[in-house]
Amino acid sequence: MSKDKVSFRCMLPREQVACWLESLAQGIRSGCVRLEGNDGRGLCLAPSPVFEVEAKAKLKDARAKLEMELEWTTSGPLMGEL
Repeated sequence: MSKDKVSFRCMLPREQVACWLESLAQGIRSGCVRLEGNDGRGLCLAPSPVFEVEAKAKLKDARAKLEMELEWTTSGPLMGEL
């Protein structure tokens, strides 16, 4: 099985982060989670009805960090590159 991967990293204002998270939630509801990487490539993932969820929060000095990971098993092929 081939492995398609995209990633991005950027600085965003709080309101844009909230909009991005709302868009992610809508994608989960609709069955197509789209992500475009810094290189312009994108993927559309088809989420399953059940997820494995992991969350971590950390506060050290004046720096806060929140990590969330969503993982699921697909019964069919991923929707692939956009």
